Amino acid sequence: MSTLKVDTILKRTGTGTITVGQSGDTISIPSGATLSVAGSSVTAVDNTPMFAVSKSSSQNIGQNTTTKITFDTEYIDTDNAFASNKFTCPSGGAGNYSMTMSILFHKLNTTYLKGIEIAAYKNGGPISYGNDLGEANFGFIADTSYFTQVQGITTFIVTLAEGDYVECYGKAIPANANDTQVYNYFTHWTGHKLIT
Repeated sequence: MSTLKVDTILKRTGTGTITVGQSGDTISIPSGATLSVAGSSVTAVDNTPMFAVSKSSSQNIGQNTTTKITFDTEYIDTDNAFASNKFTCPSGGAGNYSMTMSILFHKLNTTYLKGIEIAAYKNGGPISYGNDLGEANFGFIADTSYFTQVQGITTFIVTLAEGDYVECYGKAIPANANDTQVYNYFTHWTGHKLIT
């Protein structure tokens, strides 16, 4: 291996493209070095891993019971990291992620809703920023009225190491002692790694 030491690289004549490496090469920026981009952005940097999933059918959930929400339809999964209803941080994907979970809770038969919760779990336990009440990242409790359906949405940032996994949980509080359901329409989960 040889080393080229220079202070500035310029195109020999005129303006145009300067190529570093060739197809299949890996251009390495060592730890502690900084890539400074003053002009156009570096197109090789993107927000992957990235995923977007939804449901193909409704899911019955027990009354007042925190239940894992299932997702069986993938629209985007850049790193094949979403499987078995959870996102697992793949090799090389460690970092901060922005995620949004959206669940449409719906009454089942004659059971109306009076409250809901959405909880994001990391490695089997609820994600907490230290200032929330229990495991709910989003919660809603009705005062005097009951509802046919309630849309719950939570957006959060989570730091993941390789092998860490995130799951979506939900809970519905019914007006009587019966099960409720998560409707497949308007229920989805998206996430992507943040460029930092």
